[in-house]
Amino acid sequence: MDAILQDEILTRFIFSSRHFARRNETIKFGAFMPPYASKDPPLYSPDISVYRLSGLSNNEKWTIGREYVQTEGRSIKARADLPVQEVYKNKLKVISDTQPHERHANITPFPPDRLACQRLATKLARASKLAIPPEDI
Repeated sequence: MDAILQDEILTRFIFSSRHFARRNETIKFGAFMPPYASKDPPLYSPDISVYRLSGLSNNEKWTIGREYVQTEGRSIKARADLPVQEVYKNKLKVISDTQPHERHANITPFPPDRLACQRLATKLARASKLAIPPEDI
């Protein structure tokens, strides 16, 4: 795919029910936290995986999630749709990464400090819109 434009929408697939509230349609910061491992010092990933799904139908978006993201042990519970400009506004980058799909990308670099990550993840979560999968996903 080509350059990532300011008006694109990114999608973060969510695997845990605790990362969103269906009742008030909100995303919680945990949906945007990079993975941490409790080691000394803590190991973390400076980026999170997203998909560039602008221009696709709702069904096409869920199909990409089902075919390229979901696994037998990890089923998609929801999606957080985030405008790219919110990423840039928070001094992060979106880097295209065509594996496992041509629309895959990473938001980076998240700071190594967990509290700083949490603040950043909260901003991204608040700027996101919740999407619940259809029953047949």
